[in-house]
Amino acid sequence: MRTLIYSLIIHLTLNILVFLKGWHAFEGKKAARFILSTVFGTELLVYATGFIFIEIFPATLFNLYL
Repeated sequence: MRTLIYSLIIHLTLNILVFLKGWHAFEGKKAARFILSTVFGTELLVYATGFIFIEIFPATLFNLYL
């Protein structure tokens, strides 16, 4: 569980950095900013869902990546 938490923290920190760089790169382009926000919001939702429901999901789902 500790590895999952560490990887989540590192991944989210890097995602925030990439998101902010992209946000400033797309200055004045609302469509690009919307797509950027949607992609990063979806990724955050998937990570949060996996973290919150780790006890409910079957173990074989997580063992595929080990």
